[in-house]
Amino acid sequence: MFFCLMFSVNSGFSQEINETLDKKTRKKYEKKEKKRQKEEEQQKAKENLKTLLEEKRFVLEANNLSGRSGMQVPVSPTINFFAVDSTSAMLQVGSFRGLGYNGVGGITDEGKITRYEITETKGGFSVKIYVSSNLTSYTIFLSASPMASSTAKVSGLSGGVINFHGRIVPETDSSVYEGQKLY
Repeated sequence: MFFCLMFSVNSGFSQEINETLDKKTRKKYEKKEKKRQKEEEQQKAKENLKTLLEEKRFVLEANNLSGRSGMQVPVSPTINFFAVDSTSAMLQVGSFRGLGYNGVGGITDEGKITRYEITETKGGFSVKIYVSSNLTSYTIFLSASPMASSTAKVSGLSGGVINFHGRIVPETDSSVYEGQKLY
């Protein structure tokens, strides 16, 4: 009887250990699987972003704008954007508070891309774009991230700087409203 009692306690204890090990192993496996899936998603997003940048057909829809001070101001992405369409680039800043030069409370400028350089970085891509328009010439430094917000730093000949903070979308998926150009 004593032997049977010891055997049943022992087998119950070993089964409990096996279940604990199985739970730990399962959790470890699930964690590794989740990490692998996340890495695959990030890689796919990076490849998609690279394609957009190489084809030069994308829009950065800005959720925030900032100047030299770095203080970000929330804005509407439908009227605040930076777009690249093959050989041309367009910048638009707008506000719902007034009409502005473009009819959406700001300015809209389009110009020809004179130089376009893509560099792959650890977290995404860096793109340097030179644009010449009827108004001015400017340089755009685009820091493009596949899984986070991207930033386009626009600096002109006058020394002014404006930063567009938002997400990059394919030109076909963009929901921006283009105001009137000044020329």
